[in-house]
Amino acid sequence: QPQQQQQQQQPRGRLAPASGYPASSAPTPSSSSSSAHSASTPSSPSSSAAPSMELGSPTPHVRNAPADADGHAGRRSRFQPWDLVEVRRGARGGEWCPAVLEAVEREGDFTVVLDEDKTRHRCGHEDIRQRAKKLKLAELSVGQHFRGVVRKLSQLGAFVDIGADRHGLVRRARMATRYVEPAEELVQVGQRVDVWVYRLPKDGKLGLSMVKCGHSPLRDPVAVFAAALPTDTFDAVVRFSHASGVYVDLEAPGGGHVQGLLPRRLLGALDQDPKPGHRLGVRMLRAHDGSGTLMLSASS
Repeated sequence: QPQQQQQQQQPRGRLAPASGYPASSAPTPSSSSSSAHSASTPSSPSSSAAPSMELGSPTPHVRNAPADADGHAGRRSRFQPWDLVEVRRGARGGEWCPAVLEAVEREGDFTVVLDEDKTRHRCGHEDIRQRAKKLKLAELSVGQHFRGVVRKLSQLGAFVDIGADRHGLVRRARMATRYVEPAEELVQVGQRVDVWVYRLPKDGKLGLSMVKCGHSPLRDPVAVFAAALPTDTFDAVVRFSHASGVYVDLEAPGGGHVQGLLPRRLLGALDQDPKPGHRLGVRMLRAHDGSGTLMLSASS
């Protein structure tokens, strides 16, 4: 009995791998920080029986009544599942690491997933806080990679929270290497996704892509192509085919790429179903500023 009571005392001031999850999801501590990162949270009979939630599950897992900011169970917590937070790693005074809150435990503790290595950890209320700073759009650049949380789905696509002062939109044509319809087919609210900054137009919006795009010195590569003449030709690489046409990538000046669409009626003598990676010659018809997609025609 004394031994059992001793095991149930959770050490504070450090992160512990969350109990009740598969061993494969627990982090492997380095030799220099094993004492700060490898303490596992002891499992009580009630917590070990609670089902675990796999990474990317669409439904938040809240175990029993949430805790308030002081860790008292039964009151409404200022933290909610899928919040972007920071957690303290190591003893008091240790560094704060970005994470996503996954669950509020009945004991008043929190289960989080670290952005750095996607491992689950459990921490007390004194070792978690809201992310201290919202990123300004002016601080972002095209091609930056973020681990975000899907906050809303619409006919346009998925709105993703990357910790900036506004959510970014991933349009359905940029959610995968195929056209996703509807968005719920691929993602759900609360799901964590990898995104890249696609464009930062002058209207203050944030365009994102779930397909990796390269870095660019331009804040809005789409705007560069808007000034192209009808006689200008560009090389394009096929991304995928769809009933509406062929989606391609055009390399932007200085790096990165812009998505374009060749309607099937304008493919001309070209193959109606070109394979991904196939190179085409295209001309600009117009730049659709709202969607960030170039409307194209075949150059021959």
